[in-house]
Amino acid sequence: MVTATTTLITIRELAEALLARDDFRLRLLTQGWLRQSPRFSMVTAPETDDPRILVAAAALVELLAGRFNQLPPTWTTSSGSLGEPFFALPWAERPGFTRDLCLNESPEPLKRRNIFAPPNFLEMA
Repeated sequence: MVTATTTLITIRELAEALLARDDFRLRLLTQGWLRQSPRFSMVTAPETDDPRILVAAAALVELLAGRFNQLPPTWTTSSGSLGEPFFALPWAERPGFTRDLCLNESPEPLKRRNIFAPPNFLEMA
């Protein structure tokens, strides 16, 4: 008899995909993570020495918690922000409509951490 093992997706994996600007992977991971039915307030901070991963994880868990009308975990309040603007979409780094859209209408949990994405970022995940 063969049994399947399920590997739990972590918020760290989502954060790494965001920082890699791997939109497809981020969407797939987000879908899988949400299927795990996380209690957002119970999500633990990623174990990492990379502050960028912590910031990205905090932004993502706050964004998703807000969309599901749940409270985010308390560790997100002390995660800080990125030192330089980070655009989730590589083409948003160039001047133009997409850059302006991201700068002006990025979801608040991302914007507060100096991460910029379109207003509907991860809504279809």
